[in-house]
Amino acid sequence: MLYLGVFGAAGDSYYVINKNTQICGEFIQGTASKNNWVPEGFESVTLVEGLFSRFNATQSCQKGNTSACCKDLGYRYAGVSIGQVIISENRSAAEYLAQKNIIVNHSLDPSNYLLDADISRKELMKIIIQASGIETRDSCKNIFSDVEDDWGCKYIETALSQGIIAGNQEFRPNDSVTQSEALKLVFQSLNIEKRYTTNSWQQDYISSAFYLGFINIKFSDYNLAAKRGYIFSVLEKALKYKSK
Repeated sequence: MLYLGVFGAAGDSYYVINKNTQICGEFIQGTASKNNWVPEGFESVTLVEGLFSRFNATQSCQKGNTSACCKDLGYRYAGVSIGQVIISENRSAAEYLAQKNIIVNHSLDPSNYLLDADISRKELMKIIIQASGIETRDSCKNIFSDVEDDWGCKYIETALSQGIIAGNQEFRPNDSVTQSEALKLVFQSLNIEKRYTTNSWQQDYISSAFYLGFINIKFSDYNLAAKRGYIFSVLEKALKYKSK
């Protein structure tokens, strides 16, 4: 059997589904239907990639559906909870970054990686600047009205000088980052060329990241918050791509 991690008002739990149950493209688009294998009262699920998907009762993904939109879960994770898979994959990425001194090494207590926590714009600037190897100066010119002269200022102002972020009056250093924003910042900081150009910059980077293997599922909800584990996973794959 395959365990699918589901989350609802009653708290986290695991719901057993048949190993041959298929997941339709609605998941990839950020929605999914309430079906016979979705418990009543639950409003989201976590897939292997850590993507939260909202249910839409008008859509369907019936077991045995052979349309191209469906993806067979198969036997790969039989007997393993999806939640455990996510933690394992993201933790491995965190260890990779820690070994490169991009983030603090918490290998003795991996819970301190805070894989499921949101990441602030200031925190992300430090991580991507250190990952890029761009040199920083230990000074702060107070370019942004809302950025204090603290540890984060030099990373933020370095990102500005390199054209990674825009020179607006405010930076909003403590705001969280969306998944699509994070992808754009990773591409720009590592000078990775995007593969698509449309009228949606979010979709350009999502499609490019999917094409290059930085993410495993495309998504259309541009407001999805980027968790630390997601950042670590994307950045690990991007760095390995750059080193080829």
